[in-house]
Amino acid sequence: MRPDELLIKGLRELGLGPSEEQARKFMAYLGVLPADAVSVADVGSGAGFPGLPLKIMRPGLRVHLIESSAKKCSFLRHMQRTLELGGLEVIESRVEDVRGLRVDAALTRALFSVEDFVRKASHIVREGGVFVLNKGPKAKEEVEGSSLHCEVVPVELPIAGATRNLVVVRKE
Repeated sequence: MRPDELLIKGLRELGLGPSEEQARKFMAYLGVLPADAVSVADVGSGAGFPGLPLKIMRPGLRVHLIESSAKKCSFLRHMQRTLELGGLEVIESRVEDVRGLRVDAALTRALFSVEDFVRKASHIVREGGVFVLNKGPKAKEEVEGSSLHCEVVPVELPIAGATRNLVVVRKE
């Protein structure tokens, strides 16, 4: 079974019948991660997005959910137990204070500017790894003045019809 078919089947079993187009777009989003990525840090994880969906879709992926709020970390640990997700670690800390962690990719929503995120999370991303930020409509404007080499990947959100931009920066 193809991964997009598996996604549709699983979501339908949960009563969330996505269209094939929605599944295709979600798979494109997952594809932003490098094929050789085996470990991911979701920085400022909050309720676990995108870290938990990535772990569900790619069970072999090692996922580290970094969140400074104790209350949110409690929820993330509850979800880890409820969903029976091995290979997932909840880290109650600010990313700047995390020590001893090396990942292939660090992900975040629009919590940071691109330059701030790379500066704060650089010590946890291995050489050749990537930083991926989920940004809104002004992503291209933000990266124009950046000293970093950024790729902006527009993603159309299903149903809402809005566009988000994934900003990808490779650590050299």
